[in-house]
Amino acid sequence: MEIKTENKNKVVAIKYKDGVEAPFITAKGTGKKADFILQIAKENNVHIQQDSNLVEFLGNQSVGDFIPEETWDVVAKIFAFIIDSKNGVNDE
Repeated sequence: MEIKTENKNKVVAIKYKDGVEAPFITAKGTGKKADFILQIAKENNVHIQQDSNLVEFLGNQSVGDFIPEETWDVVAKIFAFIIDSKNGVNDE
């Protein structure tokens, strides 16, 4: 499962795999690189979540790093929303 968060021209992509301790950063970028990451996400139907505070915080981490523990709660809520959406829970 992957999510993308964006803040204008900044993007951080994260992924969670079963069996690992936390989600980790798979890509990040600003400007044209951010646009490219978003384009790939859209082409692959990857959920895009806009959260400027989360992007700013995660943007200070390196690709391959686990997300910091202080972001686990907000990221867990985003993952839960994505899962619920795929299961039709968030449909009106």
